[in-house]
Amino acid sequence: MPSRNASRDREVSKQVVDSLNALDLGMPSGLAEIWKNKYFMEYKVGLMHCDAKYALCTACLRQKDYHLARICRGASKKERGTTNARQHLCLHHHDIFQDLCIRKGRMADPEGGSGHMNHHFASAPKSQGPLYQIESATLDSLVRLVVETLDPWDHINSMTLQQFAKSIHPQVWVPSVKTLLDHARIKATMCREQILEKIKGEVLTVALDTWTSAAGK
Repeated sequence: MPSRNASRDREVSKQVVDSLNALDLGMPSGLAEIWKNKYFMEYKVGLMHCDAKYALCTACLRQKDYHLARICRGASKKERGTTNARQHLCLHHHDIFQDLCIRKGRMADPEGGSGHMNHHFASAPKSQGPLYQIESATLDSLVRLVVETLDPWDHINSMTLQQFAKSIHPQVWVPSVKTLLDHARIKATMCREQILEKIKGEVLTVALDTWTSAAGK
C-alpha cells in the first residue's frame, strides 16, 4: 500500500467523482463472495473502457472517501482477481472484512485478526473429529516461523512441514507462499499505520552512542 500523498489523493478523488457523475454503477461481475452483498460496485461499461478495471468500495463512497474508494480489479476477465479488494477491506473496513470472512462457513479470528478468503475444511473426516482452524492464526504463525528462523519463504512448501501439518489433521490447510507473502504485507502495513498513529505529534529522541543510551535507562 503506497503512503498517502495529498496531491495524488486529490487527483484520484476528482477522477472518481467525474466518473460517478458520468457513469452508472452496478453489481460487480464475478462469483467470488467479495463481489456479492454490495461490498463493491463497478461502472456499467464495456471491458475496453478505461474505468472497466476498477471496483468501487461502497463504504468509502458512503463516507465520501473518494481517494480510497477505487480498487483495481484488472482489465480482463482473467485478471479480475480479489487480492486488492481483500486487502482494502482488511486495512480500511475491518468490520466488513470480518463479515466477509464468516460467510458460508469461513472461519474468522474471534479476537479480530484478519482472515484469508478461502475455506478448505467443509468435509473434514468425522473419524478425526471436527477440524477448527482459524486461517489468520495459521498465517500469523507461519509468518513468525519464517521470520524467526530466517528461512526462505519457499520452505513453507517443504515436504517435512507438509507431512507434519497432515499428521495433525488430514484436512489441515497449509497456505501457499503467495498467500503467506500477501498476509505478511498486510500485517506489515497495519503495523506501520499503528506505529505512525501512536507517534503522531510526539517528539522522538534517538541516541547513537552506547554511553548516552545506557545512562538513559
